[in-house]
Amino acid sequence: MSYLKRSFQSKPIWRVFGVVLAGILIYFIIDYFRKHPDVFRSLQHLELRHIWLVILFDIIVIALFAMRTFMVLKKFANWTMPYWSWLRIHVIGQLLNFFLSQAGDLYRANAAKRHSALPYSNYAAVFLMISWLDMVVTVLLATGFRVSVPMELSAHDLPVTTLLIFVAICIAIPPVGTLLFRLMIAIPFCPKVIRQGIRNLLTEFWRATYDLKMNLYLIVIALIAFSAMTLMVLVIFQGLGSNIALYQAALLIVVYRLSQAFVLTPGNIGVREWTIGGVCLALGIDPGHGLLFSLIMRAVHLAALGIAGGGLFMHQRFKWSL
Repeated sequence: MSYLKRSFQSKPIWRVFGVVLAGILIYFIIDYFRKHPDVFRSLQHLELRHIWLVILFDIIVIALFAMRTFMVLKKFANWTMPYWSWLRIHVIGQLLNFFLSQAGDLYRANAAKRHSALPYSNYAAVFLMISWLDMVVTVLLATGFRVSVPMELSAHDLPVTTLLIFVAICIAIPPVGTLLFRLMIAIPFCPKVIRQGIRNLLTEFWRATYDLKMNLYLIVIALIAFSAMTLMVLVIFQGLGSNIALYQAALLIVVYRLSQAFVLTPGNIGVREWTIGGVCLALGIDPGHGLLFSLIMRAVHLAALGIAGGGLFMHQRFKWSL
């Protein structure tokens, strides 16, 4: 479990800051619910069928996210591991990330290295490429929804120009990052092992990025996952007694996905809740429902990971018994 040890020991000051910030944000969440006890009454509208439907959608999303990494590794890293084995590793990694930021990413990278001697820099390149493409698709969807819907949102809604700036920034990340990395390895006293790792990372990143057919598959997976997550939002808010429009659900998922990319606290607890609550306020939705939605999504995701992990364990045991 050296990957867990590294996750605990890396950047201790930053981790202390994250824990303190999480404590402060959790306090404000509790204080909000204490001052608005009526928000909890909306939970009485949430039926068991709503929960099971959202868990089903979340399991589908988990399988899709595992599939996209599997496809890229299979093509660019001579991957021979079966999909079910990688899905099991992916689920365990997500469970670790649920409680300790980056522990799951280290676990998956370590598993990839043990299976096929895949260098960490190559796995990092695949991870960064998929994350970048997912961010671009997400922001483009946000811009599309923002442009296509009528101006029924509040005055605090993001203007189209702001979203277009986000799109430009996302698209510019790879070339700007490549330039910075090349300047870094050009420094004479840069260690040889770091220089070689950066070269491998850039080579694999651009090799995967230039594969248009693979990118098309990844975009299709991202669109299916986005649609499933949008339905999750609609089901939860309907269960809370708040009927929101389709474009509002889509915008909430955009913010939800982007909040996962910038982790400030363990599991981003508090940060995600208040981000969703703030966006709900801007969209004219009860911010308390936004806080409840985020907390319900945490519980649902944990349940989905548990069910998926249990199913994969039974699948493995069944195969062993044959």
